[in-house]
Amino acid sequence: MELRKFLASDWPWVEKWFQDAQLDRELGPMGTDWLDAVLAERNGVQLVATVETKPVALIGCVWGDAEHPSHYITDIAVDPDLREQGIASRALHLVSDWPGHPPTAKWTAFVASRNIPAQGLLRKSLWSHAGSSDGMLKFEKSATRPTS
Repeated sequence: MELRKFLASDWPWVEKWFQDAQLDRELGPMGTDWLDAVLAERNGVQLVATVETKPVALIGCVWGDAEHPSHYITDIAVDPDLREQGIASRALHLVSDWPGHPPTAKWTAFVASRNIPAQGLLRKSLWSHAGSSDGMLKFEKSATRPTS
């Protein structure tokens, strides 16, 4: 599995994935507003995990800053036809080791309390539950790459 940056040409398969009821419920709706925002993003990145060039996962990241130094996972979606194969776990691990992100000491993710699969993914990936905020569960993990 490899990671690359999301491209405008990825939109057709993303749009198809989000016709899936579970993805639409947890992360959607996806539309051209999302696409425009992702393509204009300068404080993070949307990454595509691929296996032999086939997209298998989509992972959003926002980089930390002086006020909030942690990097954030904003979303993770797996091809609906490939669920329950460990893809999300492998992709999440690759993101923290991806050389394209700025240095950080910690990663954070917020998950809706109803999103049991995402909570299970983070726990299985050894992220620590760190409380809640605005009705979302907060998970954290120390960075695996040095911070400088």
